[in-house]
Amino acid sequence: MITEASAAGQPIQFVNPAFEELTGYSANEAIGRDCRFLQDTDCDQTGLVTIRNAIAGGSEAKVMLRNYRKDGTLFINELSIAPVYGETGVLTHFIGIQNDVTLRESALKELRRAREELEERVQIRTAELSDALVAIRQSEERIREIAETAPGVVYQWYKRLNGDMGFYYVSPRTEDLFGLTPETFLLEWTTLVHPDDLLEMSRSIGSVELYSTHWSYELRVRGPDGDWRWVRLESRAVKRTDTEVVFSGIITDVTEEEALKRELANNERRFRSLAEGSIQAVVVCAPNAGNSILFANSAAALLFGFSDDQELCQNYSLDKMAIVPAEREEDKQWRQLLNGNIESVQLRAEARTQTGKEIWIDLVASTVHWDEAPALQVTMVDASERHQLEEDMRRLASLDPLTNLNNRRQFNVLANQELQRQGRYHEDLTVLTMDIDYFKNINDQYGHAGGDAALRAFAGLLRQQFRESDIVGRLGGEEFAVLLLKADLNHTAVIAERLREACSDMNILYEGKTIRMTTSIGIARCKVGEHSIELPLKRADGALYAAKNDGRNCVKIYYG
Repeated sequence: MITEASAAGQPIQFVNPAFEELTGYSANEAIGRDCRFLQDTDCDQTGLVTIRNAIAGGSEAKVMLRNYRKDGTLFINELSIAPVYGETGVLTHFIGIQNDVTLRESALKELRRAREELEERVQIRTAELSDALVAIRQSEERIREIAETAPGVVYQWYKRLNGDMGFYYVSPRTEDLFGLTPETFLLEWTTLVHPDDLLEMSRSIGSVELYSTHWSYELRVRGPDGDWRWVRLESRAVKRTDTEVVFSGIITDVTEEEALKRELANNERRFRSLAEGSIQAVVVCAPNAGNSILFANSAAALLFGFSDDQELCQNYSLDKMAIVPAEREEDKQWRQLLNGNIESVQLRAEARTQTGKEIWIDLVASTVHWDEAPALQVTMVDASERHQLEEDMRRLASLDPLTNLNNRRQFNVLANQELQRQGRYHEDLTVLTMDIDYFKNINDQYGHAGGDAALRAFAGLLRQQFRESDIVGRLGGEEFAVLLLKADLNHTAVIAERLREACSDMNILYEGKTIRMTTSIGIARCKVGEHSIELPLKRADGALYAAKNDGRNCVKIYYG
């Protein structure tokens, strides 16, 4: 979900379908509301304090919260929030990612409880026999209750120095997983394990005794229908005596997980086959290992100047490609992808080959799993020629071909952007319109080529007189306009008078002759709240006409 950072209570602005499925609230029910409705009246939570502090400080946070669905049922929410800053560095939104970890937390909690109870049994064995028996009975009863509700078979298993091994205890969930009562399972468990896995399991257990206190192992067992199913045994090993090690843990069915792993491996093989035959460059990187390249096809090697894909994988990385997206928003998306905050992105970027040559690429990148680990797949094509062509077309579409100033359309676009910025920051903006006095006489006396020379010279004068941050454009014919940033009317009038004098003093050499000219200038203030430059231009034009009516070669200001 996405919340608005600047509004009171940080109301929700967006939720995805997963949010609706998780909480039971539709997007229409959630958007605009304070996130605290998810806690109902359960507001005394440490995680909420952490989240509030993170929101106040504009920082990231990850907490566990008790949340409630629309139907009132409780779920444990693993919430991660991250701030989003605008182009000016102002905090605008928070992105929240929610995960339902109720089952996981419940299982872990129950396992912790089981372990604590089992340890308690060991500690009280030295107490008086009568008290010990009572405590053990109570503990066993509680363990049975835990085991009956745990998401798997809770067990306690032993292995002795003489080679003996077996179960001290298994929970009633054996009937769900194996189709056997606990009593029958204790007698027949060795017949359920796949013959190829029994010996390897024993070897694995032996290594645990030497090197670790935690043990995890996957093997095949026969299910209730006689089919082979994959299970995972996880436990904590405790050396109870010099001759016995006891394992306390849980057995869970991971058949579907193993099937997914096999499917993933098959998909990776198919992907390699498709990528090798693709004319597009494809690389797979490991974002958690310095962005090293795990896989590359021949097209990628050719694009970045390597003889083959193996040479690229061994000597290059995503960092060395120095990918820099062309647009600021795309750069944010690229960084979010690298940080794992989004799953895919499509953009144009600049990259660097192994020789240092800079090229433009079109890329599509997405998060994938490679060899059961998170990875980043990037598909690229060389867009250098296309990018240059688009840049040339964009430049031709925005500049006046004679003076190389912004044309009227581009001037309006840039000026309107500044007007929107003024609406946020209330900075002074003024606009000047000007034209060359008696320009028709110049054309008549020196011809159109002479008139063009005069227009180019005037454009050069405008570049000299105004700052790079000011917006200068040719509106058409001999008419020009300038938008001055952070300048009030008085300051603008001084600049305009300086421009007028420079124009009067300018000598333009053309075919052995000297062209002289003057300019009339009109000035108007841009008002806060205006969304189009056309209104300020109209007021400046009124001042320009007043200058012409007053004899030309002067500056007039519109004060309305």
